[in-house]
Amino acid sequence: MRKRVLIVVPTLGIGGGEKLAIDIVLNLDLQKYKVLLISLFPKMGTEFESIIKKHDIKVHFLDKKLGFDPKVIITFANVVRKFNPHIIHTHLNVVPYVLPATILYGIKNRFHTVHSVANMESTGFLKKIMKVTYRFFSFTPVAIGDFVKTTICEEYGLPDEKVPCIYNGVNTEIFKRIEKKQNTNYFNFITTGRMQHVKNHKLMINAFSDVAEKYSNVMLTILGDGELRLDIEKQIKELGLEEKVILKGVVRNVAEELNKADVYIMTSNYEGVPLSVLEAMACGLPIVTTRAGGVIDIVKQNQNGLLVDVGNREQLTEEMSKLVEDVMLRQQFSEVSFNMSKQYDIQKCVEKYGDLYLSSKDNRLC
Repeated sequence: MRKRVLIVVPTLGIGGGEKLAIDIVLNLDLQKYKVLLISLFPKMGTEFESIIKKHDIKVHFLDKKLGFDPKVIITFANVVRKFNPHIIHTHLNVVPYVLPATILYGIKNRFHTVHSVANMESTGFLKKIMKVTYRFFSFTPVAIGDFVKTTICEEYGLPDEKVPCIYNGVNTEIFKRIEKKQNTNYFNFITTGRMQHVKNHKLMINAFSDVAEKYSNVMLTILGDGELRLDIEKQIKELGLEEKVILKGVVRNVAEELNKADVYIMTSNYEGVPLSVLEAMACGLPIVTTRAGGVIDIVKQNQNGLLVDVGNREQLTEEMSKLVEDVMLRQQFSEVSFNMSKQYDIQKCVEKYGDLYLSSKDNRLC
């Protein structure tokens, strides 16, 4: 008998939480599980939606409106009644819409993956809901890394043994190192991610401007889009970097772009365990990053990358410059990044989620 798993996300927009949910759906053993994916919001025409369609994955869009939409609670409850899941697995900020039906229909196995440091994933009233959900309604928080696990235990007063830890995974068949000739014409930094305040592209571009004053051959490629794009374009123009900073938007060939680069850079204010960094590591890139939450679990100082304090432009400029100058150091970091990435293969990640599902209490035969 296959266990029925209901996986719930807010949208199928481009992001790490959504990516993990889709990877779980695509890689679970369908001999053991029957999976239904739920998106609270309607279709957005994203790349993730195309992937789901290509693989013929069953998904329901609940057409949620902006703001609080109580109709979605009823719509979701109808889905639960019909699908009758053994397991509900939520991602990101969907729990207020999921909890009533979970209680009403007595779904015993309730998991919520925490994709960021706990004090930032949920704030205000949502944080109060999550605290009640964990303490009184048997939802199990799943940490995506050891640092995130620590924040969950501290933020919600939960014992260590109540918080399983399953590291994010990367598809190493897609994201893999391609041997390339050393390009002496230019040196390419690269970053990926949404253009949001938390990613702090402003810091990155300011530091890159400092580096570009010293090294005329440096470039910065930015993959991704978001609400701050116009601000970023304005900053690039004001600094006279139009020929050096390339905004490529959302692309399908992320692995190919990573393999064209020399160093991956991340300047976030906080993170969980960023998939973008794991993807860069799988392509053998050295990493320069801020000490943003859980990234310290996967980027080790002077092993596969360099860490700087959050918001510190001077440190960031110095470490970026160090990797421009030192070929041997880049090669050393590259090798370690590539080897470390093997332990974060998506198959291993999904197998652990499968083990978590199989250990669940609901043994209904229908």
